[in-house]
Amino acid sequence: MNLELLKEVKTPEETAAIIYEMLLTKGIDVVLTGGSCMEIYTHSNYSSYDLDFIANPSIKASQIKEIMIDAGFEVTKGRYFQHNNTQYLVEFPTGPVSLGNEEPKVHKELKTHVGTLKLLTPTNCVKDRLCAYLYHNGEECLSQAIAVAHKNEINKDNLLKWALKECNEMQEAVNELFNNLEYLDKVVDNELIKSYLKSKEEKHKVDISVESDFVLLADDLIDDYVIHQLLGVELGEDIIYYEKMEQLYKKL
Repeated sequence: MNLELLKEVKTPEETAAIIYEMLLTKGIDVVLTGGSCMEIYTHSNYSSYDLDFIANPSIKASQIKEIMIDAGFEVTKGRYFQHNNTQYLVEFPTGPVSLGNEEPKVHKELKTHVGTLKLLTPTNCVKDRLCAYLYHNGEECLSQAIAVAHKNEINKDNLLKWALKECNEMQEAVNELFNNLEYLDKVVDNELIKSYLKSKEEKHKVDISVESDFVLLADDLIDDYVIHQLLGVELGEDIIYYEKMEQLYKKL
């Protein structure tokens, strides 16, 4: 695989596919995991520019390091690999691929115009984001899980069975995800948006009828996928988001 192609591609899936194919030619089979999978499945405008590949545990880190350096990557920040042809940082977390107590064996193969990429399935990407939310205190990861579930076909029965084997808290997180998805299947009006915000009162300890509390909730939901969908605002369009939230409060 010609790494000069890294100069020409922009998306995480294209960049990851080039690196995946390069590793595969060297006998290293990896799976893309983490937040970059979410970015691929949601076509997110936001990117952390991190690519997390997990290799089979039988493959030594020193083998991967040697191949990456030979390909022109440099080690940076102790654990990342960086190439002059791309702004993405590549990391190889310790394997195997694990989603809580589950070690998935089936992955998705995504074909791009620069090569094929192996990554988590949409359902397993949701599990990965929920694990980051619950086990690693990544509050924004619940919203990411909802976005993946909304924009892709997922196996809800499989997700429920997985949560049952994890813990009570994970079952609650999955139920919260499903409850949030229901709002996205309805006709949007001010009453629906108000209902969604009301559903957040207990968790965020606010009363949306109180202006100061409403402002606090608006701040808390700045990265919330559902409220942005209901308002018709893209994540990251903060000025428009706050303008619409202010207009909404005046109508409550």
